[in-house]
Amino acid sequence: MNRNQTNVLKNKDLEVTILTYGASIFDIRYNHEGNMRQVLSTSKDIETFLIDDLNKGRLIGRTAGKTFHEVVKEDACYHGVTTDFSHGGKSGFNKQFFDVLSVKEDEVTLGFLELEKDGFYQGDFEVKVTYKLDGSRLIIIVEGHSTKDTYANITTHPYFNLSGEKDIMNHYLMVPSKAHVRRSNDYKTGKRFEVKRGFDDFREETCLKDTLKNEVLDHVYEVKENSIQATLRAGGIKLSVSSSYPAIVIFSQNRDSIYPLSNNHTLNNLHGGLAIEPQYVQADVPLLKKGDKYHHEMTFHFESI
Repeated sequence: MNRNQTNVLKNKDLEVTILTYGASIFDIRYNHEGNMRQVLSTSKDIETFLIDDLNKGRLIGRTAGKTFHEVVKEDACYHGVTTDFSHGGKSGFNKQFFDVLSVKEDEVTLGFLELEKDGFYQGDFEVKVTYKLDGSRLIIIVEGHSTKDTYANITTHPYFNLSGEKDIMNHYLMVPSKAHVRRSNDYKTGKRFEVKRGFDDFREETCLKDTLKNEVLDHVYEVKENSIQATLRAGGIKLSVSSSYPAIVIFSQNRDSIYPLSNNHTLNNLHGGLAIEPQYVQADVPLLKKGDKYHHEMTFHFESI
């Protein structure tokens, strides 16, 4: 892990720490009323972050979510798939050391070449991710191309905790969505369910304690591209998430970390943070043709309220 490099992006509103391991967002601090407040649930230090298995802050790809071997499409875009795998499998971006391609005070671009021989996908895939600050916005631009037809569904995996408390029970979430894909086996088919009044309905801003006291969140919501796709509010800070993707995953961690987190140095942190992940619906990832450009943008906007 001594190959990891750390890059700290700064402006007057944000301070964001990016690691080359997993092209990871290790930390985000937002200038709330003159104080640089940590807004992520992350590991207590970089050394712990590098070995944690919760994938906090990692870049996820070549495909995000779970791929089920029995429904792998018969189009030669995969090879050697005999079991289910998650987040890109053995060659996933979350486990790779990226190269620093360029760096400025408020922007860094990282790159990695995933070779066909190392993973479950056809084609060598070159990925490039840029993190840049624009006022109180963190903008993430993901680009890539492949030497063969393939699938790509690349997202980022920060776990937000805006109040710095041990969990997200006091956070208010809003997702303007009319349909979602339920967790577990429904991921295989991409079957949509109408969002109806219940624990997973966030069409109106809802306190997470009303959901997480009895349920967990691991849902894919269909959302409008290039619009605000989710908001999260707590501790006087509001986060708005937008992207060019047609869906967003909401995941409430749902298990204790095996390592202490920055917002709770004990291990009593079942819902220590909330992951908000723009992406495609996992069962409906479009084919990326050989030589075509993969390009998506995600924006995380912080405001004091």
